[in-house]
Amino acid sequence: MSIPADAIIIEDSTFQAGRTATVWGTRNIEMKKKLVAYKKELKAQGKTKAQIKKAMDEKRLGELSDTGVFEGKNVMGKVLMCCRDNLRHGTKPLIDHALLKSKHIHLDI
Repeated sequence: MSIPADAIIIEDSTFQAGRTATVWGTRNIEMKKKLVAYKKELKAQGKTKAQIKKAMDEKRLGELSDTGVFEGKNVMGKVLMCCRDNLRHGTKPLIDHALLKSKHIHLDI
């Protein structure tokens, strides 16, 4: 609810290896290259895993936030935006339960 109504939610699957990563999320190859290089620098400095994760998150959200282009369908981001909008308006999301059931996806609502 704290995310502005005009903000686009992106499921960043840049480091995901699965074949559906660009369906559920998006990838940013240029950002990934820069983050991989940065991670090598941090490891060479002897940083812990926790320190590396924190530093990479800060770099991704700060200095690299305008780097590259996210490519993919971003279905999870769209689902989250629909949920946010439904919460804001006090409405139930339109869910095709028959379609979900046919794909063996079950929701407990």
